[in-house]
Amino acid sequence: MRLEIVLIKQGAPPHDASSCLQEKESSAVLCRQKAVQTVYSAQAADFLFLLDEKPAALSGGKGRG
Repeated sequence: MRLEIVLIKQGAPPHDASSCLQEKESSAVLCRQKAVQTVYSAQAADFLFLLDEKPAALSGGKGRG
C-alpha cells in the first residue's frame, strides 16, 4: 500500500503502479523459470552421461569374465 501512495503523490495514477508491479513480477517469474530449466537440463545431461557409461562398463565386465 505504501508504494501506491508514494506513486500517487508523484503524479502517477494507481493503475500504472499496479501494471508496473505486474511487469516486474512476471519478469521475475520468467527469470526463475529459466534458472530452473537450466538446472534441469544440466541434471538431464548428467543422467544421460551416466546411462551411456553403464552399458559400456557392464559389457566390459561380461567380456572379461
